[in-house]
Amino acid sequence: MNTLENPKWPRSRKSIHSPMGESSPPSRQSPISAQKPLNRSKPSYSEDDSDNELDSFDRSGKIGSLNTTRSSNRSSHEFIEHEQIVTTRTRRTANDDSYRYNEERKLEISRTETTTSDPKIIYLAVLIAAILVGIAMYIIIPAKSLPTKRIECPQFKELMQYFNNQDITLWKSLKVNIENVVNQTPAAPSVFLLAYHDAATSKNVMAKILNATANCMKSNDPIQLDGGTFATDAMIQDYGEIITAYRKRLENEGIMYVADLHKLPAAAAQAFHTICDTFTPFVERSVIFFSMYVDQYDGKDMSPKKIHYLVETQLENNWNDINHNTLKALIGRITDQVFLLHSEKLLID
Repeated sequence: MNTLENPKWPRSRKSIHSPMGESSPPSRQSPISAQKPLNRSKPSYSEDDSDNELDSFDRSGKIGSLNTTRSSNRSSHEFIEHEQIVTTRTRRTANDDSYRYNEERKLEISRTETTTSDPKIIYLAVLIAAILVGIAMYIIIPAKSLPTKRIECPQFKELMQYFNNQDITLWKSLKVNIENVVNQTPAAPSVFLLAYHDAATSKNVMAKILNATANCMKSNDPIQLDGGTFATDAMIQDYGEIITAYRKRLENEGIMYVADLHKLPAAAAQAFHTICDTFTPFVERSVIFFSMYVDQYDGKDMSPKKIHYLVETQLENNWNDINHNTLKALIGRITDQVFLLHSEKLLID
């Protein structure tokens, strides 16, 4: 086979008559260079080439646009997936927090209900509170003001049997009020005025009442005075002398008896506005007795209301030189409890 007849190399037209007299071997050129001569001048394009390039540009543009769209779609899809993941995680976190809060709230309510509904816990709390209150009361209130047993005064029931002509309410009132003076804390004075028309009955009955009261109140020497005792110049000029003179003794004994109140001078009588004060006591644990003669005595109609009226009227007449308002207040305190002593046929010495 002839090597010059290689099909890959095109045959060139050669002149039979070569100037050199020999034929030169064909130059090796690429197929492209063999077909188109090398031209270094500015290329010129034809319409077909432009259309081809434009078509190529359109195709490349469409491809690029398609790639861009696909990239954008992919980015959007990835963003949406990311948002969905974030939203899902946020919802899960919120749900977890809500669930955890609800569980903690249920546990707290359960503990509260258990604490408040358990009868043993409630009983224990009440018991502890009662113990604390008891301790506080024991510390605050002195032990001597809390008597272990209430003191009774049965002596007045015995007197009721001896003096059966007297009003039964007298003995009941004496018993109840004197027992209150002895037992109550804080205590308040108790004031009695016993009107009489029979002086002998008054003397005997009052002696027995004072003795029973002294036994109940553990008094050794009750204060016993007469209305005329206060008719001194010092006490008339200054009734404060009475308060100063008898205060300490009244605190020790707790009993004062003033007989024949109608003999007491008006100026000195004002001292008993203080001594008989039950709202601001002069001496808390004290019992004040008065006896008073009434001249307008009617054995048929001597009701408690009538005797009270007679006593007030007589005292107003005796002490009319005292200021009216002061006199009303004074008489009101002295006549806190008024009883009439009826005559007794048989008197106990």
